[in-house]
Amino acid sequence: MKLVTYNVKGLNTPGKRRLLLNDLTKNQIDIACIQETHFRDDHTPAIYTKVYPIQFHSQAATKSKGVTVLIHKDVAITIHQKSIDPKGRYIILVGQFNSIQLTLIATYFPNERQGQYLRMLLNKIDGIKQGNIILCGDFNSIQSPTLDTTATLTVQRDANAFIWEGKKPRVARKLLAAPQRAGGLTVPDIRAYYHASILAAALPHLIDQPPPQWVTLERHLTEPYELSHVIWLPKPLRPPMVDPPEQINLLLQVWDTHRNKLSSNSQVSQATPIQALTYCIPTFHATPWHDRGVTTLAQAHTGKRLTDFNTLQQTYNIPNTSHFSYRQLASFLHNHNPDSTQQDPGPHIHTLWEDICIKRRLPKIHRPLSSCYKQILQYTPLAEASPAIQWGRELGTDLTNQQWEDLVTSPRKLIKSATLIEQHMKMVYRWYLVPEKLHKLYPSSSPECWRCTKHIGTTVHVWWHCPLIQPFWKAVQKVLKELSLDEPQYEPSTYLLLVLAPKTPPYIKKLVYHLLLTAQRAIARAWKTHATPPIELVLAEIDNQKIYEKRFNTVCPPNEMTRATWERWEAWRREHPT
Repeated sequence: MKLVTYNVKGLNTPGKRRLLLNDLTKNQIDIACIQETHFRDDHTPAIYTKVYPIQFHSQAATKSKGVTVLIHKDVAITIHQKSIDPKGRYIILVGQFNSIQLTLIATYFPNERQGQYLRMLLNKIDGIKQGNIILCGDFNSIQSPTLDTTATLTVQRDANAFIWEGKKPRVARKLLAAPQRAGGLTVPDIRAYYHASILAAALPHLIDQPPPQWVTLERHLTEPYELSHVIWLPKPLRPPMVDPPEQINLLLQVWDTHRNKLSSNSQVSQATPIQALTYCIPTFHATPWHDRGVTTLAQAHTGKRLTDFNTLQQTYNIPNTSHFSYRQLASFLHNHNPDSTQQDPGPHIHTLWEDICIKRRLPKIHRPLSSCYKQILQYTPLAEASPAIQWGRELGTDLTNQQWEDLVTSPRKLIKSATLIEQHMKMVYRWYLVPEKLHKLYPSSSPECWRCTKHIGTTVHVWWHCPLIQPFWKAVQKVLKELSLDEPQYEPSTYLLLVLAPKTPPYIKKLVYHLLLTAQRAIARAWKTHATPPIELVLAEIDNQKIYEKRFNTVCPPNEMTRATWERWEAWRREHPT
């Protein structure tokens, strides 16, 4: 019999029930134990299916908890005893399943006092059990009661509630945690920091330095295996450890979660110690290789390709008797790393973690926790992100990653107004719902620009090309000509994305940023209307920004660049009071 257990987090929608049944039928499941159905005791939605006609439900008074057992029509079943919890926590079935005497328990543990609940459940089972016992479900707990896994989630939840004032987040978590040069807001990812601290603590296991006492103790507790050997092996190839310390279990769990970021290969990394292969290649002799300098798979590779045996002999003085172990290694890599056996697979780039483990030492300038945190986050470069690709398609030109980094970091360095920085982020990430985007979300809405009603309302058209908005930008251009030493190019990449000439003086950049971002905000205030904002509104708003910044400067004295910016603005305003 094939038995599965699922936590479905609600089955009240017909579509979700249909997906579940399709999955069970496709995989030919005989018995399915399902948790968190969220059925109420006064209303259990009918799960209509001819394939699973035998059903048992345990539900609570509210839309929470809930356990269900579905049994396939071909399973010959005779139930002798059953116990169904009225609070939606467990179902116990005692009987014969295909002539096999079983006690089947499906349970959903509470979030707290799990030990008390487990004792109650075991006492209940002990009174009616017969035959083999199958216990399945969601235990809402970990193997060790001394390790708390909810603390980081609680702190992160509190931080998110503070940031969004209890409302639904409107920005992806990865974008919030990304550094400024990637367009992020550098909001700490608490769970990633927690995982980074665990990985950083594992580094003494992987390098050739006198280990601290706690590492010596852990090495003794993991015998006959070495953590530095088994950690690089994929989980299916890793030898089972007998009662390893709790911190080692936690480390391996975190490692497996982020392995694709710590390793450049999804299968067997080149940082894998050669001695670790003795656990997964029968009769493999690693000592002759290790003693002659081939300590990891990296020394046996040229780029991504496994180096031929003759070259390895000449380089490391490998004996002829190791040719068989070389063929074993080649066969193993052929099955797990196909690139290793290709003729010209190209160069291979190691991750920071792989470099540390291959060289067995830390870099001269190394902050383990920060390095691990950055490795876990691994943000997408702005030039490769979806907004950059869409901007390139509409503007007809692609910006380099350095240009993207400059245009997201430079305004933050020069502007103190959070409102203007927010405006810039909205523009860079294309968060405005223009007609074209709305039409994709709601096909009944018109994709045409609401101003001219003649062209498709793309982002660039609504903000720049629309004939009704061009007079406004011409007025902005006139002000820029009179203010700046070098007139910025009159094109959307400059006026919308703030792409300026590299040698533009900082005080001119600051003034241009204030003017263009304030102009964008003026357009945004007239969103979905035919109105064109007057240039006087923009100038008055910049006057207010100057006042706010001067108040700020009473606490934090301004630098010469800030003084030069506002002196130039005041001189121009004296010549153009209205």
